Amino acid sequence: MAADRARQKTLRGFANAPDLRSLAQTWTPVWRHIAVNRFILSLVGWGLLSLAASPLWAARPADTLLPASTQAFVSVANYAELEAAFNRTSFGRLLNDPIMRPFRDDLQRQWNEKGSQLKDAIGVSLQDLETLATGEIGVALVKNGQGLARTAAIVDVTQNLPGAQELLAKVDAHLVQKRGAMRRDLNHQGIALRVYDVPAAGPGKQPTQGVYFFIEGQLGITNDLTVAQDVINVATGQQPDTLAKVVGYQACMERSAKALQLPPQLAFWADPMGTATTIEASNAKRSKKGQNLLKILRNEGFDAVQGLGGHINFHVADQVANYGVLYRIAVHAPGPYKRAMRMLVLPNGGDMTPPAFVSRQIGGYTAFNLDAINAFDNFGTLFDAMFGEGESIWGDVLDSLKNDPNGPRVDLRNDIIAHLQNHGVVLTDNTQPVGPHSQRRMFAVQAKDPTALAAAVDRLMRNDKSVKTHEVQGMRVYEIVPEAPDDLPDVNVNNLSSKKPKAEPPPHGGVAVAHGWLIVSSHWDFVRQVIERPNAATPLATHSDYLAVTKALKQLLPSVPTSIEGFTDDNEVYLTTYEMFRQGRLSESSVPLAKALNGLLNDPEQGKTWKQLDGTKLPEFGAIRKYLGIGGGNLTSEPTGWFHLGFSIDPDAPQAEAANKNAALPQR
Repeated sequence: MAADRARQKTLRGFANAPDLRSLAQTWTPVWRHIAVNRFILSLVGWGLLSLAASPLWAARPADTLLPASTQAFVSVANYAELEAAFNRTSFGRLLNDPIMRPFRDDLQRQWNEKGSQLKDAIGVSLQDLETLATGEIGVALVKNGQGLARTAAIVDVTQNLPGAQELLAKVDAHLVQKRGAMRRDLNHQGIALRVYDVPAAGPGKQPTQGVYFFIEGQLGITNDLTVAQDVINVATGQQPDTLAKVVGYQACMERSAKALQLPPQLAFWADPMGTATTIEASNAKRSKKGQNLLKILRNEGFDAVQGLGGHINFHVADQVANYGVLYRIAVHAPGPYKRAMRMLVLPNGGDMTPPAFVSRQIGGYTAFNLDAINAFDNFGTLFDAMFGEGESIWGDVLDSLKNDPNGPRVDLRNDIIAHLQNHGVVLTDNTQPVGPHSQRRMFAVQAKDPTALAAAVDRLMRNDKSVKTHEVQGMRVYEIVPEAPDDLPDVNVNNLSSKKPKAEPPPHGGVAVAHGWLIVSSHWDFVRQVIERPNAATPLATHSDYLAVTKALKQLLPSVPTSIEGFTDDNEVYLTTYEMFRQGRLSESSVPLAKALNGLLNDPEQGKTWKQLDGTKLPEFGAIRKYLGIGGGNLTSEPTGWFHLGFSIDPDAPQAEAANKNAALPQR
């Protein structure tokens, strides 16, 4: 029965982080589609960077030319300035370090190969396009009249119209003469359009379309004639609804601008649900799982999120710190919420200082507030949708846990959740030697009544045959023995061997109630460590790195109570993923970042892999440590959504230029 299976998932899920593999597999085609389109967009964008501007016209902001059907948007104010600022950050200096040259050359080779594919599609290569732009480049994902995802770029070329015309001549020569494209010269609302219908590049490929037009010295490029017509309708006043007037877009941009007196080098925005839906509808091989997940999220009220976007700057300084990257992100989600969306109540305020057991050796620390009872009370419909197989089983699961004579006799709401406070922390660190599961993760929530909570957790755990109980300094620690692993991974990103790697066994999770906290960890020895060392030898709370991050947060957003606050040490955060990539074992890693990267690089279902990307060309991690610094951020709940500010602090970074000095100070 579905309820029985769900009950078992609930019992085991209490001790382990949720198994999101199925969700990841569901979303992987969506994100991969984004990655592919991002590649196309970036190639267009990189080339379109090169289409610089003429004094005959004042360039109009790209968001005022794009239609309201735009689902996602990225704008670069000035590419040359962005690139120069990035190159002065520690990460930019790392990429330009000679030790990175073998990997950088390999990556450049692949971009050049992809650039030749771009030339077949739109007539120019990256090399043709890299030298033109001086104004704004706006690149967008637009929904056409059939609800399908199409790309569009608006590039300020008002300072270099001859260069843009030369570019179009290259496009014409390549597409017509070498690719056999059919060219059509059309006119829409008095604007000339050049349309190329390009035949498929080979078996299994699809025909493409390229559309080019000028609007008062700005070059428009898209892969859909109807999208080009929409842009022209906006530009000529025939269509009043533009991206700039979309409420979700306006709210995110205005909130991000209000936070700091700092014009963005890069701005971005997306309607998350709209973007995912449009991309899913555009997949040649649509994913039933993807469609189902989108339907569930919409039914559960998550379409209340009308926009997510913000501003990014590189290489900025104030009196407190040199920031490698400084970003402001707003989520526009006005209520009232329905169903599971109501879980996302994040109270502001409270002490975010790390507890005494948190050591400086951690890689990441996040403190958060959550209305635990509210989240629990609104979780049931989402649980039913995800696991109920068409049945309403959440109530049955709770009843079984509480009343089944053979069950744990635990009232999950009143015996567990009601004994939790609304404050918790998340920690990550790494063990040596580095392996697929060497990153440890811990989730801890303060308890209102530790004694009562410990008794309930004991009833929940003690009769589970997959649980081993240990006594550590008088406290019980429950070691969770994982189920047998799935089939061995069959994808090796670096293509170093034709044999499947021998999978390392997954770690044993752990649960305990200790020092006034309910602690759940991916590794039970992490729990034991906290119990044995309630006062860390080098506590994070008093360490200079943590104090530097909190000082920067207070400088950037003074006197603002927050819902979430965090600290990161990049040396620890990236260690496992980096080393797994170097070893060609990225697909084996349980680290979320590694899983995400592996998903973007591979498509096992279709047999597509970036096998050429050879991580063995990377230097040892120790050689790049000097470029990795610390960072932090916070999130504040607001009446119409949330606002997040975050940054990295460069280690030994060159001082930011005087023009940026003090630029990051908040408005008064």
